[in-house]
Amino acid sequence: MKRLPATLLLLGAAGLPCGAAGARWELQFFHDAIDSEFAIHDLAFPSERTGVAAGLLLEKGNARPRILVTRDGGRSWKLLETREVGLSLFFLREDLGWMVTDRGIWRTADGGSSWEKISRLRDLLRVYFLDPKHGYAVGARKSAYETTDGVHSWDRLAAADLPDSRPERTVYGWIEFADPKQGSIVGWSAPPRAERESLPDWMDPERAEKRRLWPTFTIVLQTGDGGRTWRHSTTSMFGRITR
Repeated sequence: MKRLPATLLLLGAAGLPCGAAGARWELQFFHDAIDSEFAIHDLAFPSERTGVAAGLLLEKGNARPRILVTRDGGRSWKLLETREVGLSLFFLREDLGWMVTDRGIWRTADGGSSWEKISRLRDLLRVYFLDPKHGYAVGARKSAYETTDGVHSWDRLAAADLPDSRPERTVYGWIEFADPKQGSIVGWSAPPRAERESLPDWMDPERAEKRRLWPTFTIVLQTGDGGRTWRHSTTSMFGRITR
């Protein structure tokens, strides 16, 4: 049996100021193809004109890395091939950005039209750059790295190893700088459960609904000097700080 056309909707607000009640949303992109789906993993607009969406095209049982690029504020989009699946995006300027994949870090100098692989680090989820050379990368297995040349050298962030948690259960999932000095990395370490409960929630939704919620070991790394030094704090809380 053929599947119904899959759709992907990118919406843009129009007609009223941001936050106004009743603001309208207009359809910006529509993926309509038999036996095809396009899943967006991350979306970034470094300017009013340029937008990039990283994701995965699922077509006849095959998964193909793809990105969408717009140069006119979302009125038209171009689907481009990439060599690896994009998980997240970060742009410093309209032309300069980075893409984290399941197998490394890629860099673009032309707003997403072409990409160059600059690192083969694994288990990463996000990057954040303060300038074209100084950046950070964080992810699973207690991964946190810093670069000062923007390309070749990535050094492990020593402060990321200080919290008392098992690397295989620890994820640093977000990084943000409020200004060039003040920055935070947030993460969590999930408590181990019995083997019989180790299946993902989607494989056993009834058990997941009835399962007692356990606190998560939450980790925050903070710097006040642009990354020269970091301090860490931990707490037990229900849920996760994701952003």
